[in-house]
Amino acid sequence: MILRTAGLILWLAAAAAAQIWEIGASAGDAMYKKGTISSSAGSVQASIDNSVVPSVAVCENMYEHLSGEFRYLYETGHPFLSQGATKTQISGDSHTFVYDELLHFRRRASWWRPYVAVGGGAKYYVASGPAPVPQPSSKVALLLANNQWVGVGSAGAGLKLKVQEHVVLRFDVRDFISQFPKNQLKPAAGASAPTILQQITPMGGIGIVF
Repeated sequence: MILRTAGLILWLAAAAAAQIWEIGASAGDAMYKKGTISSSAGSVQASIDNSVVPSVAVCENMYEHLSGEFRYLYETGHPFLSQGATKTQISGDSHTFVYDELLHFRRRASWWRPYVAVGGGAKYYVASGPAPVPQPSSKVALLLANNQWVGVGSAGAGLKLKVQEHVVLRFDVRDFISQFPKNQLKPAAGASAPTILQQITPMGGIGIVF
């Protein structure tokens, strides 16, 4: 029992010394690409308004060059349809949950660590306001007050800078590619719509390593 207890203490001490965990917060700009919905009645641009996006992340530095990270992002962008000079939107926001694998190009002890990230998860599009009335693009597409879960892929790159023993600054650029939320940006009967919605998000933040 004494040996087991001593071994556990040594293991915990080694884990603490290795600094395998990182908890951080970031903020950035969610920049959505526009998609086109087309029908015989014409075409409209459909997307989500750009918005500030705060996020939190928990990262486990499992190996010298490989980490696993869970990230949550909250966005306040509103779904919209745009046709010429006319833009119609509905109040909304979204919640993104992703797990990424981070491949670092430098060792854990380095003061600067560039990396690439790839992963995936789920995104929840929320329509918090009533559908607009009237809807001038109704023959092509409609804005509906529906919530929708979709799958999302994540890819990008970043840089960690160690400014103190337990403090790092982070700079990321991520591309979150989700299924197009057709329950909110609803194509009219016979209209063609995009299958994906791309969100490019540069972020900066701070992390605590322990």
